Amino acid sequence: MSKTTKPNQTIARERRRLRLQTRFKILLPRKANLPCVTNHYGVDRGLRFMARNYWRPIQIDDLVLASGMSRRGFAKAFNQHVGFSPGSVLRRIRIESAKQLLLAHDLPLKIIADLCGYRSENTFCIAFQHATGTAPKRFQRQAWLTTCRIYRQAEADSILSKSQLLPPLPRQNLNRAYAQYRLNR
Repeated sequence: MSKTTKPNQTIARERRRLRLQTRFKILLPRKANLPCVTNHYGVDRGLRFMARNYWRPIQIDDLVLASGMSRRGFAKAFNQHVGFSPGSVLRRIRIESAKQLLLAHDLPLKIIADLCGYRSENTFCIAFQHATGTAPKRFQRQAWLTTCRIYRQAEADSILSKSQLLPPLPRQNLNRAYAQYRLNR
């Protein structure tokens, strides 16, 4: 737990995350995919800590405690073995989890921002756009439209060839994406 975050704030944040998870029946990964694995024990412990707690406000002191190293030693070893700063790796983990949520669920951006560890929707949108080059909802719409086009083309091909049957798309995502696609034509 960081020095600036009060214990009550951390507990409230965890409770809010669990409430959102149960309300929307979301199975969030408690452990994000690690961007890399190193041969340094302290750096690996810091990376595992980030992957398990990416949705919390993490500071360098938290990583130093998790790694069991000095602050300077951890920063030097992290940059040497990973090639990026701890903050940039944490942002990458958070953006990847946000992408997974955007593709899997149709949630408001405020909830996605909260689940991924951002303090506000605006901060999340700026970080997402900086990392991916597109806004979060545009990213979600483009992914759904691409899926819709692929399935529509596959349906047309299967009708013509009658050789393969595709599993049905979730109707909610398909109908919404297809309606958006027809409006934007």
